[in-house]
Amino acid sequence: MKLAFIDDEQAQSLILKDMILAWEQKSGQPCEITVFESGEAFQFEHPDNYPYDLLLLDIQMEGISGIELAKRIREKDEKIVLAFLTNCGEYVFAGYEVLAARYLMKPLEEEKIFELLDYAGARTRREKQYFICSVQGESVRVDIEEIVFAEAQKHYVRMLLKDGRELVMKYNFTDLIQELPEDRYVLAHRSYLVNLDCVVRIMKTECFLNDGGSIPVSRSRYKALNEAFIRYYRGGILE
Repeated sequence: MKLAFIDDEQAQSLILKDMILAWEQKSGQPCEITVFESGEAFQFEHPDNYPYDLLLLDIQMEGISGIELAKRIREKDEKIVLAFLTNCGEYVFAGYEVLAARYLMKPLEEEKIFELLDYAGARTRREKQYFICSVQGESVRVDIEEIVFAEAQKHYVRMLLKDGRELVMKYNFTDLIQELPEDRYVLAHRSYLVNLDCVVRIMKTECFLNDGGSIPVSRSRYKALNEAFIRYYRGGILE
């Protein structure tokens, strides 16, 4: 599980790190922790994409507050788990506006932190709808449902998203196949993996997409692709 902690108090960061490491040992679920000393530092590092499972934000910081940072994050990401840490209870209602999972008072209690991590960990396992990849040296979180198709290019993968963006990442194509739900993402060719939700028609040598584009279909993959396409739109039933 990947976590980011945004707080301008170094002592608090060390306490939280110790609690997270204790939870990691207890749960057996590995954690990767990144600490940012301000909301500005977090935004500079991640202006558009948040490759984390959980964000813990201190509310009262110099510069941008935790509440304001959460509002900006929610403009671009409605799914990421947010939690607030604070010395003051007067901001509790502001947490509801940004769908905060928890609102924890300082000094932090290990029991409360463990409850939050249990919640975030369970949600991550249950609702894993994205994966983390490296694009031009930057960690990027890609929503699974946004992928139209992926193409293997030697040691890289080229991916087209529904909003028209293309991402070229250093990623193992075989690993990607295993990461994505097999009932929706099917090989059309040894080098092409397609999202059936974006397919409108399948021919012997070509698969047509709802954005007007197409990808190649190999002779060896045509039958399996066509059956998967029919099964997908008939709720698993093949005549």
